[in-house]
Amino acid sequence: LVSCDDHLLTNNHCTWDDNDFDTQGELNRMEWQFMYQDATCGGGSPAFEDSFMGGTWLENNANLEYTLVQAPGAENPAATYGWLLLDIRTAIIGEQMYVLGHPAGRPKEIAYFSTESGDTGGVCRVLSNSESPCIGGSAQEVGYTCDTEGGNSGSPVLAYSNHKVIALHHCGGCNNKGVAISNVYNSIQQSAPVLPSCTTNDALGTVELDGAAYTCSDTISIEVNDGSLVGAGTVGVIIWSTLEPTPENRTLTETPA
Repeated sequence: LVSCDDHLLTNNHCTWDDNDFDTQGELNRMEWQFMYQDATCGGGSPAFEDSFMGGTWLENNANLEYTLVQAPGAENPAATYGWLLLDIRTAIIGEQMYVLGHPAGRPKEIAYFSTESGDTGGVCRVLSNSESPCIGGSAQEVGYTCDTEGGNSGSPVLAYSNHKVIALHHCGGCNNKGVAISNVYNSIQQSAPVLPSCTTNDALGTVELDGAAYTCSDTISIEVNDGSLVGAGTVGVIIWSTLEPTPENRTLTETPA
């Protein structure tokens, strides 16, 4: 799920007909299941919470290996489960990441730890932004050794720093490969229907300080993240404390613009 409007994103090759998920007819025979997992860690009785058939096929791109679908009008899974935000940037070499999906069709599994030498700290990391595409096209892909199996196709590759999607996994090997989500997003936005702003921005917003307590001489860093303020340029904040009750006003500048 990638939007508040119940858009679903998967690999273009995730079909049993011709390895090209490109028709409404293929979608009509598909069932979407949600929260397919064990009730307890290592449990042996997996189940899913909700499911529905079909939806509306919107578009596909064989070279960028994605297919975009929207849930049927009577269904609203985003209201129940939320959705994953897309991080429209270049993945950072060495940044921590993880993959969650259904390898071999099993209940939900998370690939997080790694014993590969390039994955410092024993966790999965982005190792490359220059992998050659394994299915058509010319756009370079994100590389990592985080464990996957057949059935992980379409799994989101998430940045650990913000738990947003940075790639769409689609190819196993050394390295494993995922299509950069920025390329997928930009392709979708080139023509109607486009994804809504909630796909990339969390409209709820957060205000964060860089410490739990401060002395009188400390410098305080304040950060606001709010998808509804994108493009505003600046935002005003008011800061005070129990020992310094007189409010101070500060203006924060949007970065990047």
